[in-house]
Amino acid sequence: MEVGLKLTAVRAYLKQLFIALKHLRNYGVLHTDIKPNKMLVNEAKNVLKLCDFGNAMFVGKNEVTPYLVSRFYRALEISLTYDHPVDMWSIGCCLFELYTWKVLFTGATNDDMLRLHVELKDNLCFEEPVTCNCLRLYHIQAFVGFMKAYNDEKKATISIPYACGCKIKRVSIAVLLI
Repeated sequence: MEVGLKLTAVRAYLKQLFIALKHLRNYGVLHTDIKPNKMLVNEAKNVLKLCDFGNAMFVGKNEVTPYLVSRFYRALEISLTYDHPVDMWSIGCCLFELYTWKVLFTGATNDDMLRLHVELKDNLCFEEPVTCNCLRLYHIQAFVGFMKAYNDEKKATISIPYACGCKIKRVSIAVLLI
């Protein structure tokens, strides 16, 4: 069984990514290409730095190109007008990968990616807050404040699988914002 990074490391890195996104948002900048290989990590000190701003752009001056955001980390709205949530989506995909060592969406084409997103959406529950103690990544609740401050629209940004036998297959972090 493949296992990703330790939970303490994932928590530390996630917090630092949210802080980086908050700074980008304050300056009106979209990174537009967040993925694991755009993160510099010092494992000994649990320090992460977001890097490679070659595709970054200012909000409002964005244009859709085929090179925008690597496919595995691309939010659905990237083909329309887009804003800061596209970077949040990418971080959610990276979080899943850091924790599980698996890519969340592995579609071979844009159409395949859309199909995978729709399949996942069918398994999401947004009706009520999650209080179940069976969340595999319940520790993320401590950092939901960062996401709430960053993501005013309360969009679903990542789904977290959990390990118990509950009926709901996946729970969105967005549910925890309620």
